[in-house]
Amino acid sequence: MKNIFTLIMMLASLGMQSQAWTNYTTADGLIEGIPSSLIQDTDGNIWTTDWTVNTSPGIGNFDGVSWVTLGTDDGAPTNAIADSFQDSDGNYWFTTFDEMGVSKYDGSTWTSYTVADGLVSNTIWETFQDSQGDLWFTGFGISRFDGTTFTNYTTIDGEIFFSETMVEDNEGNFWFASSLGLLKFDGTDWEVFTSADGYSTDRPGALLYDSNGNLWVGSYLNGTGIDRFDGTTVTNYSFGDGINNVDVRYSNAMAEGSDGTIYIGTNFGVAVFDGTDWTSIALAEGLPQENVRSVIEDTEGNLWISTFIGVSKYNPTLGVFETLQESFQVYPNPSNSIINIASEAQIETVQLYSLLGEKVLEKNLTENASIDVSALSTGTYILKVIDSNELVGFKKIIIE
Repeated sequence: MKNIFTLIMMLASLGMQSQAWTNYTTADGLIEGIPSSLIQDTDGNIWTTDWTVNTSPGIGNFDGVSWVTLGTDDGAPTNAIADSFQDSDGNYWFTTFDEMGVSKYDGSTWTSYTVADGLVSNTIWETFQDSQGDLWFTGFGISRFDGTTFTNYTTIDGEIFFSETMVEDNEGNFWFASSLGLLKFDGTDWEVFTSADGYSTDRPGALLYDSNGNLWVGSYLNGTGIDRFDGTTVTNYSFGDGINNVDVRYSNAMAEGSDGTIYIGTNFGVAVFDGTDWTSIALAEGLPQENVRSVIEDTEGNLWISTFIGVSKYNPTLGVFETLQESFQVYPNPSNSIINIASEAQIETVQLYSLLGEKVLEKNLTENASIDVSALSTGTYILKVIDSNELVGFKKIIIE
């Protein structure tokens, strides 16, 4: 126990953001229920919501130190909050799951909109703001709100529909995940796309438009893969491409990292696409629960992931910590023999710890920056390096 406590304290004191997971539950002040949406606001706060109909607050925000909750006792119209959004003016918008419409919160005052005010439906799932500043609300139909007037779309080709989410492309077209299929709206005309057009599903539920102009399409229990549309061609990705699971619960579960990496939350962790290969962030990588509902990257490069049991913060780069100024690499990793260490700084000491906090190897380096791990058992270890300036860094090492 002493070794475990020592390692935990050591990692915490060094700000080990790129290796350790930080998991938040109700014990830490997180809202009760199942966190569904995640956003980071302009002040850097993390917001999450729970759409479960209950008496506990359905909104929570984290300022980097503690969680604060908001519910009906604080003026919210309901505790069943489906989604959160911050507009360009800094207002927060919360959609509701129990037919209470949508509410705007400016930090002190709540303003609610329902069908009585012109909203298309009292059940709204998500909020989106377009390049012109108009707000869109998706649910049983679609509402476009210019700040004064609602313009509603209730049928496509005579059919009533439900829409979970939307995006806007670089040409100003709007795309909607809907019960009719993938919808495209150019401001005048609607088009419907289904599996007959090459998509993996007739019932999309999640969309992402990335910085390279690709439209990503996912679905939950209704498709055979995850699709990427580059404007010309639909590319289907599925299990044979290395994806653990293709069931994407919400559009909130799709995100793009600052380096262009695509993160897609599924029923079995987060599928990660670097432009060429698919990998995953799942139980084996430290994710505490595999049913992912939402993923975002914050301004510091951390991933925030909501699951059935809480919210987790994770840095996927597995890079250098703030305490080590010079970068360093280890290779090969995984390895079953020699691990080499390359660094701009002079690395003087190398230590290897098991995940239980036991130090299993230590070596003082002179010229050869390498360690022999052939005598160690297979598994995951934490490599600690100390440079000539006594700065410290960590990396995860896998021994095969």
